[in-house]
Amino acid sequence: MFVAGTAPGNRDRTADEPINTSDLFLMNSDGTEQTRLTSGSSASWSPDGKNITFHASASGNGTPIRTDPGSATSDSDIFVANVDDLLNGTEQPRDITNSPARIDDDPDWSPDGAHIVFTSHDVTDDPRLSNTAEIYVVNADGTGAQQLSFNNEKERAGLVSRRHADRLQLPHRRRQQRFRGLRDER
Repeated sequence: MFVAGTAPGNRDRTADEPINTSDLFLMNSDGTEQTRLTSGSSASWSPDGKNITFHASASGNGTPIRTDPGSATSDSDIFVANVDDLLNGTEQPRDITNSPARIDDDPDWSPDGAHIVFTSHDVTDDPRLSNTAEIYVVNADGTGAQQLSFNNEKERAGLVSRRHADRLQLPHRRRQQRFRGLRDER
């Protein structure tokens, strides 16, 4: 099973819902047995396969900042949810960044599942350029957020190397920055 986002025309939308919003579905690898989980995009599974992290509109009414599918919304935050609890209807996604002055997107888990790395930029930033985008890390429960990059150049979310868990790989800049105190415990 995997989580996938929808393209703009894949489901019926309400009259007041922006066309370019995305949803997350759980499905078999061949696309069968699709079950809608929640609104959101850029989902990433936790290493233990129980939770997902993703970006979504904090208010539920944010509009996409770009036209590409899965784009962050004008009030995008990072969310975490237990997939079984979403399927059972016993839990809603938890907003772990709650940052009204910033647009948070593109989350990914650390190899030990204890942290989430993501990109964040000012809500006033030009969405085509994302010049104020920086990379952050936060504990999976939403505490202890730390800014990792400080350069005012466009950044996209980093990749956490499983072999070198203390390194955040920044593929678009071909450089690396060390996580502060983040180690793979395996």
